[in-house]
Amino acid sequence: MIGIVGRQGRLSTLFSRLYTTTAASSSPSRYSVGYWGRVSRDYPVQWVPSVLNVDGRTHFDQQPTAVCGNYHSGVVVASEGGEGTLYLFGKDEAGRLGTNSADEGIPRPVEALRGCVLSTSLGGLHSSAIVREGGGSEGTPCLYMWGHNGFGQLGFEDSTLEKVPRPLRFENLHPVEVVCGGSHTLVKVSNGDVVSFGRGDNGRLGVGNFESYPFPVKVDTEDPCRRKRASNNFISLSAGGFHSLAANDAGEVLSWGGGKNGELGRKSEMSGNDPYPNFIPSTLKGGLGRMKKVAAGGFHSALLTTDGDLYMFGLNKYGQLGMEREEAVLTPTKLELDEKIADVALGSMHTVAITESGRLIGCGVNLMGELAKGEKTEKIVNMTEIDITSLSEGELKAVSVSAGSNSTFVVVKEVEG
Repeated sequence: MIGIVGRQGRLSTLFSRLYTTTAASSSPSRYSVGYWGRVSRDYPVQWVPSVLNVDGRTHFDQQPTAVCGNYHSGVVVASEGGEGTLYLFGKDEAGRLGTNSADEGIPRPVEALRGCVLSTSLGGLHSSAIVREGGGSEGTPCLYMWGHNGFGQLGFEDSTLEKVPRPLRFENLHPVEVVCGGSHTLVKVSNGDVVSFGRGDNGRLGVGNFESYPFPVKVDTEDPCRRKRASNNFISLSAGGFHSLAANDAGEVLSWGGGKNGELGRKSEMSGNDPYPNFIPSTLKGGLGRMKKVAAGGFHSALLTTDGDLYMFGLNKYGQLGMEREEAVLTPTKLELDEKIADVALGSMHTVAITESGRLIGCGVNLMGELAKGEKTEKIVNMTEIDITSLSEGELKAVSVSAGSNSTFVVVKEVEG
């Protein structure tokens, strides 16, 4: 174990006025953020892409980062130095907006972290950010957590709720990456270890049991057979609703947690013949290539290789795997697409991806406008293009994408003619 220190309803007209921009205005800035779907239970569904207004700005010189949780979302507006300010909006249930205020229909800065955010991740009812303390490039990265802590997903033993960001410190270590799931959290720390905390049922913490822990515990990333791993440098983590994924720089992918729908990518686990319980991280079959990113959704998973190949597995009830079958897919299966993939994100029941040329494509459920088709559609089985041309008057390309429970956010870059 690693030690720690320390302790509605908005009117639709208001929402539309604050958020919706039909086209990008002339500006020397290069980036903007588009969004659609249901960003909160209390706000109307956005059926088509709209430009997000952040503090009166719809365009940015530095590439922003968009993040999604369960009915709360955010944008990190970066400075030239790399650090940025985190703006959050949506439902503030359990204090997940970090402003100690009511639900917000427009992005508001998390003042306690202004100008020092390096990265962020949003979960079900909780939020996180890695910030640089002390100012300047020499400052030390520190993890801040806030929101619901009923299962210990904030990593604090002495509270059930934090309405403003609170530091979670690791003994002689600092955070490198943080990802929030439905009610658990994974953190990579500076010695290479991965730690987890929060809700433990389904084995999603990967610590050898089904217990919940309100403090960081080292994930058992050793091979179950005690063979030497090709690498202990984990380059991508993802926490889904009930399961977790990790990939190292040698191409090995580990999965653990809930796997009843095939989202762990282990066929033997589905048959009940898996020699290793799902609370022990186990390696998926090899030969898929080196990984760029792993993504865990509600009940499905994605693997993106450095070669741009996309592998999907898990529940496919709503076509979220991009395959014409209703049965669950039990092992990683490559999608045959007309372009290589540059980025991928999974929501509860939908998948969105960016192609190498900057097109945005998606599949899965569209009951809440997740795929921006302009009207309600139960499901879209195959990967289809999502029209984002309304986000700019000129030519653009998608550069990053994020998916919430029922929403999608994309960062686009204006292409100079």
